[in-house]
Amino acid sequence: MKTMLKSAAALLAGFITIFVLSVGTDVVLEKKGYLTTAAFSRNAGWVIGLVLICRILYFVFGGFLAAKLAPSYPMRHALIIGCVGVAMNILGAVMTWAGTPHWFSLALIFLAFVCSWLGGKVACRGRDEKA
Repeated sequence: MKTMLKSAAALLAGFITIFVLSVGTDVVLEKKGYLTTAAFSRNAGWVIGLVLICRILYFVFGGFLAAKLAPSYPMRHALIIGCVGVAMNILGAVMTWAGTPHWFSLALIFLAFVCSWLGGKVACRGRDEKA
């Protein structure tokens, strides 16, 4: 039971980290006047690129954090973060398809898993554990 709670806490830490950092970045960019979330596709290309780069870094960090905090099978925790990230980004793409550049939505769907996996790989470096 203790291991399950630690696993749940590791996953929750990864999810919350990604969510808080993503929303925080959007809020800061919006308050500074660089980002318009209401009409996302009207933002400058560099702003959309910056948001994508931030999401990439946040998914790597979320996967890393979940793997580091996992009591066992750290890579599995990072991959769960990636799978849930893919599902959430698919849902986000469906909800915002008309107002978001399609490449951005598709990139988020693809990169969520890859970046979480990368974070898990970095966290597992030097460990001899299975996924």
